[in-house]
Amino acid sequence: MKGTAVRFAWLALAAASQLMWTANCRAIEATDIDPENGESYIKSYRLIEQSDHYLLRGELRATDDFGVVRDREFRTEIHGDRARGTRKVVLHRYEPECINLSAQARMSVDQFCDRLTLTYADQQIELDFHSVDANQHYRISMLEDPRAPGQWQSRYPSGVQAPELTLSLQPSTQGSTYQWKMSGVRNIYSQHGELTSEWTREVGLSAVEGSLLALGEVLRSFNSYEFQFSDLPRDHPEYQPTPYLGFGGEQPVEGGCIFIICFGDFGGGGDGGGNTPGERCDPRSENYTPADCPHDLTYDTWPTSQRVKIWKINNDRVGFSLWLLNAGTGPFNSGAAGIGNGSDGADADFVFVSLVRLGESQPLVPAPVGNSNVSPSYPYGSDCHKSFFPGNSGVLDPLSGFVTISLEPGMSFPLPGTMPCSKAKGRPEGRYRLWLRVDPSHVYDTEGYEFNNTGDSGPVDWVNLKN
Repeated sequence: MKGTAVRFAWLALAAASQLMWTANCRAIEATDIDPENGESYIKSYRLIEQSDHYLLRGELRATDDFGVVRDREFRTEIHGDRARGTRKVVLHRYEPECINLSAQARMSVDQFCDRLTLTYADQQIELDFHSVDANQHYRISMLEDPRAPGQWQSRYPSGVQAPELTLSLQPSTQGSTYQWKMSGVRNIYSQHGELTSEWTREVGLSAVEGSLLALGEVLRSFNSYEFQFSDLPRDHPEYQPTPYLGFGGEQPVEGGCIFIICFGDFGGGGDGGGNTPGERCDPRSENYTPADCPHDLTYDTWPTSQRVKIWKINNDRVGFSLWLLNAGTGPFNSGAAGIGNGSDGADADFVFVSLVRLGESQPLVPAPVGNSNVSPSYPYGSDCHKSFFPGNSGVLDPLSGFVTISLEPGMSFPLPGTMPCSKAKGRPEGRYRLWLRVDPSHVYDTEGYEFNNTGDSGPVDWVNLKN
């Protein structure tokens, strides 16, 4: 385990009462520590007694294995008693984007956002994960090794291809340490830390149950990275079948929909009549009217695997990925002349990315000014910004920055990359999010559709770039 007892911050979390924090907990918040990779701590919490169960509410700060720090609100429902066979612990996590998306889907946040339920069956622990936001639901059974108490291993039915999940619990001077590790096809995802005996007694949780908060962060990373291409519609050119045969109930997004929930109105709908919006926006129809079918370039926000991501390679370089999305009702073709406001965009950016300080709105490097003769200002030279341009070779190569894209309504396209942002170029030390602007020069979007072109990698996610 790295660092001081304060860094783990599961230490000294006991409250004087359910509404008052200890002096040590106040000190943790005052120092505002970013955990090391794979570590987490509770920033604040309170225990609330309900008529038939307890609620544990609070905020967790965690750093994933890729150097991204996150603050996340949680709510844990604590039900029943294990000796009576009625024990159930339910963890609700709230991604910032899922709040707005749940309203669009006409669902409550608890129905839409991440939900992890722990129950017991004989000597096993049953973990059920469900999230419309992540487009995933699956069950994992955990069995403790009788020869090595505290060592838990996932168990699946024969023939299921699934990620391996392990939990290691070890006694410590303060209580117990834990380490969750999930081995996926693309990466290994982990969290470790320490729970004090005082805290677990106060909130009425076992060490396994208390560590669920950290497991929620492991699953968030797993869902975010493992399903980037299997979460796409089956007819998407980038679609790849899930690598986890028989595991869970992940559903490819069909036309912007999961189950009965759809985001946006791709294609305009229609009842089959000869002049409905759907007919006017269908190139195969004799009533096809391109002027009635605008394309709307933006960035994808659902499901979790498609969202804007940033990760820390080192203090001088970050990696990122995003999905360029056509949220309109008409097709977009980067090679077609006359799109947008009449320019073919031969020299204009598709997407411009930079970094923005946490808590600020202006990026380190401003985007090119649309429809202006003002030359872009690059205060750090070639560092701290990257552009994607239309290519003329027909080769899809987002890593080089040159791409040729055709997007039907509702279709997205991946734009991964890395970006230097060196302290040697004068970059200030601090916490940063990825900042992006789609079509910064206003030549690709249908005119008047630029309202959703600016975004970032999340209001409470950041990488800490040190000098």
